[in-house]
Amino acid sequence: MGKTKSKLVKILILIFLTLFPFGQLFRKEIGILGINITLHPVDISIGLVSLVLIIGKFAKPKIFKTILALIAVLLFSLVLSLADFGPLVAKGAFYFLRFIAYLFFVVAVYNVSNSKESKKFLSLALILISLVVGIFGWFQYIFYPDLRSLYYLGWDDHLYRLVGTFLDPGFTSIILVFGFLLSVNEFLQGKKKIFLVSSFFFIVTVAFTYARAA
Repeated sequence: MGKTKSKLVKILILIFLTLFPFGQLFRKEIGILGINITLHPVDISIGLVSLVLIIGKFAKPKIFKTILALIAVLLFSLVLSLADFGPLVAKGAFYFLRFIAYLFFVVAVYNVSNSKESKKFLSLALILISLVVGIFGWFQYIFYPDLRSLYYLGWDDHLYRLVGTFLDPGFTSIILVFGFLLSVNEFLQGKKKIFLVSSFFFIVTVAFTYARAA
C-alpha cells in the first residue's frame, strides 16, 4: 500500500475509533428505493476505508482467501434467496455490503499495524475507547437508568442496567470485556499500575450490565 493511501486509511480508522463510543446516538434512518436503512457515521468511515483498499494495492493476510470464500458463499446465498423472498432480499443486500466493508476493514487494520509501534498505539486506542464506552455507560446508569420508554421505539425495556450509548447491555459488556483483556495484557507486559486500575474499572462496570454474555 502506498504512503498516501496508507496515511488516508490511518486517518479514516482514527475517525472510526473516535465515532465508535457514541454507539447509537448518531444513527439515522434513511429510505433507499422504498427500504428503510439504518445508517451510522461509523459505517461511512468503514465504507471509505474499504473503498480505498479495494481500488489500491494492499498486503493480504493469510486469512484473506478465507474472507473471499466467505463472501462468495454469502453472495450465493443472497442470490439463491431471491427465488423465495424476491424484493425483500434488497434489505439483506445492504447488510451484506456492510459485512463486506467490515471484513475489508480488518484487512485495512492489518495493513497499517505492521510495526510494533502501530500495534501498541492500536492497543492503547482500543483501551481508551473501551474506557469512554464505560464512562458513557455510567452517565446513563446514573442519570437515565429507566429505559422502558424506549420500548415503543423498538428497543428493549431495560431497567437499572448499564447499557451505555449502544442501548444494549450485551454489546456494551463485550466491549468492556475486550477493554479488560487488553488492559491485563498491557499490565503484564509493562507492569504499569494504570492498566491495573483500568482493569478494575472494567470489571466493576461490566457487573452493572448484568449481561450473561460478558
